[in-house]
Amino acid sequence: MFTRRDITLAVFFGLLIPTVLIVLESMGMKWMLAGLLALLAFFLIAPWPDKEQIVLLLFAGFLCVNLDKNFFVSQHFLHLNTTSAGFSFGLSDILLICLYALWIRRSLKEPQTFDRRLLLFFAVYFILLAIFLLSAVNAQHSILSFYEFKKRLQAIFAIIYLSINIRSSSLLKKVLIMLFLGIVASSSVGVAQYVTGLNLGLSLFGEADNFYNQSIVGSSEVIRRVSGLMQHSNIFGMYLCLLLPIVYSLTFSEISKKFKYFSFFVSIVGTLGLLLTFSRAAISSFVIGMILLFAAKWKDIFKKHNVVVIYMYTGLFIALLACFWEKLTGRFLGSPSSNLSYRFLLNEAGFKMIEKHPYLGVGLNNFSTQLEFYDTHNVVTRARFPAHNIFVLIASESGLISLAIFLIFVFMVVFAGVKTYRTSSDPIARNFCIGAVCGIIGSLIQGLVDFTLMVQIFYLLFFVVCSLVLASRYSIKKALYE
Repeated sequence: MFTRRDITLAVFFGLLIPTVLIVLESMGMKWMLAGLLALLAFFLIAPWPDKEQIVLLLFAGFLCVNLDKNFFVSQHFLHLNTTSAGFSFGLSDILLICLYALWIRRSLKEPQTFDRRLLLFFAVYFILLAIFLLSAVNAQHSILSFYEFKKRLQAIFAIIYLSINIRSSSLLKKVLIMLFLGIVASSSVGVAQYVTGLNLGLSLFGEADNFYNQSIVGSSEVIRRVSGLMQHSNIFGMYLCLLLPIVYSLTFSEISKKFKYFSFFVSIVGTLGLLLTFSRAAISSFVIGMILLFAAKWKDIFKKHNVVVIYMYTGLFIALLACFWEKLTGRFLGSPSSNLSYRFLLNEAGFKMIEKHPYLGVGLNNFSTQLEFYDTHNVVTRARFPAHNIFVLIASESGLISLAIFLIFVFMVVFAGVKTYRTSSDPIARNFCIGAVCGIIGSLIQGLVDFTLMVQIFYLLFFVVCSLVLASRYSIKKALYE
């Protein structure tokens, strides 16, 4: 676990960084960029030991507390047919650059080795990047595509660094603790939003400016759907759908009691946050992911060391369902049909784009700008959004080949995760992997009716989880029972 020094540094930087960013936000763009670069320089020259590990943990922690708020945006910020984009340079970029700089400096002092099988995963994603780049060049509005391409590029840098440099079970555990603290932070904000009915004023951290209120057919009641620190309730729901199976998997594993009960606490807070999103797709996908998890781990779950946890879960879940049953059934059975109908119409337009542009699509981030040319139901006047199906969205914007390669990459990660669960003797790595596999599958299932996987704040997190699976399979060699 963390030492007292680690906790002190984490608290110090957890308070320092938001303070610096709040100050920078009030300044001009040049000062914002200068401040972020100064922050990068500070990380590189700071004299504390284990600097690279601290920066890595900050990177993992702030992933879940959406601090990337386009602190530097190019002068050519573009608004086109309600689609907007700009070149952003945020905190995750700074920390990732810093990690690479520290890694390169470490490599100059001592040779670095890694499992060559990782090269296959890197090659597959680089092929995907090449197709994305061709799609961007081929797009009618290439500037929109290149803004989008930046986040796809950021993901491969995260994949390479994390899959190679997470080399011990103890470091994986620390990264997971930071991710779990993000769940607690965002879910706690969501609970506070629901209870008070007020916005907490944390827009810098990604809190939405307004609540997303959902009407119910045949009722005057309006459901308040919280979004925590994730801008929208559906994004918050997918975020929890991805990470909560990992938390539950570790809760039902033979690990240290402190980490086990910490995971139990995170699972309860996160599940409450998920319920308060009232996202039908996220809740349904989470249930499917958990069914897969229980099917894979049922022998481990009903062991003697989990008896107390099972009783506690049973009581708490009965209480949660009793409190929210009426609203949940109203949300699932009484939501306006128009909420689903426009999604089908958007997807229908996406299929027409695929039919006309099967190889490179209409261009990254160009779906909304091209919608009017493929819309036969006039949905563009009501909802100019991307296709509400990530598979249709990927294929329509960058072609069927990119969709196939994306699915191949994800399948390879899932296979690596299942293999690790079956063969590894490391309790942290193996239980993380099976939870991650269930979370990834759950996120893809939610992606059948939503596009939030492609949103900036979630896209990077999705591939960070994939990277940790690869690290567990190919980089963590020595099992450390903790």
